[in-house]
Amino acid sequence: MLNPAFHFRILEDFQEIFYRKSETLVRMLKDKRESEVFDVIQLTSRCTLDVITESAMGIHINAQDDSNTEYVQAVERLTSHFADSLMKPWFWFRPFSYFNPLIEINKKYRRIVHQLHLKVIKERTELIKRNQHMDDFQGEEKTLGIKKKRAFLDLLLFHHLTNGTLSEKDVKEEVDTFMIAGFPSVTMGIGWTLYLLGLHQDIQEKVFEELKEIFAEEEDRMINTEDLRKMKYLECVIQESNRIYPPVPLILRRNVSEMKVGDIILPLNSSIMICIYALHHNPTVYENPEIFHPDRFLPENFQKRHPYAFLPFSAGPRNCIGQKFATMEMKTVLANVIRNFKVYSLDSRDKMFESLDTILRPKFGIRMYIERR
Repeated sequence: MLNPAFHFRILEDFQEIFYRKSETLVRMLKDKRESEVFDVIQLTSRCTLDVITESAMGIHINAQDDSNTEYVQAVERLTSHFADSLMKPWFWFRPFSYFNPLIEINKKYRRIVHQLHLKVIKERTELIKRNQHMDDFQGEEKTLGIKKKRAFLDLLLFHHLTNGTLSEKDVKEEVDTFMIAGFPSVTMGIGWTLYLLGLHQDIQEKVFEELKEIFAEEEDRMINTEDLRKMKYLECVIQESNRIYPPVPLILRRNVSEMKVGDIILPLNSSIMICIYALHHNPTVYENPEIFHPDRFLPENFQKRHPYAFLPFSAGPRNCIGQKFATMEMKTVLANVIRNFKVYSLDSRDKMFESLDTILRPKFGIRMYIERR
């Protein structure tokens, strides 16, 4: 039901949002002094939060300009603590949870996030009913799911109000999913790519040369979807970054029939954890896997590999519904940053400690500085 919302023709209409929010990020970076050291994740996280709230819910929270708002802080804390409830057994047993102060803190943050989501859903529903906007969902627009410039929430409400396939609770949960899945993963995808480009100035320069060729004398104009299609080398860079630092390092699946893996028999309905991080660093799949080498993803090199050798968005019918959305957003933000700045990373990879939870994060942030081009 929700796949139509991520149809490429629909996503093209969100390109203006990607660009506008990346422009705000560029403005924030221009406020930095030359050689001033900062944690790039703090900036990229608020940029991607601005993108997803406007795209998913149709609201403007201006996280980049007003990063101290209660909602911004609640989303950032919730996504950073989300893995605790999954990975730490003492969170699973209610009697023990009463003694853990983090439980109450997380409840508070969830309450703040859910209150805003419910408020937006209620207001949007009343507006649609009052103006009978569901009449707009006809013909081609109904087939594609949402009308141009509509937020993803409108598609959910279309299914809720017109045919009842989604309940009000379903709508709220899908909005939560868009926010929790679409915010930290893209943040880290952008952050890790900037980090690797900051370590490898030669590769960063190749990206810049590609951008110069695309934009020619119009280097400050808006980045459109046709420009994104031409960013072949930048796409290789993003893919190689996602290989070394997959934003989602682990996924869970359940087998629908008995499986044999090596000498082990997995019974029906076993819970299986697939370690994407380990797969992407497997030397039998990738030669010299610790080396940052974007040319691995040139068509002539990548076509030789197994289709499941690279899984940043999972694969199959349960793959990430928003992978096109994420790729377009990452390309837009990265291109706008690199065409305006040279970025430099301070910490070598052996000094970069990773936090392996639901999202692959740098334990102590990513320290960088920039120079204006």
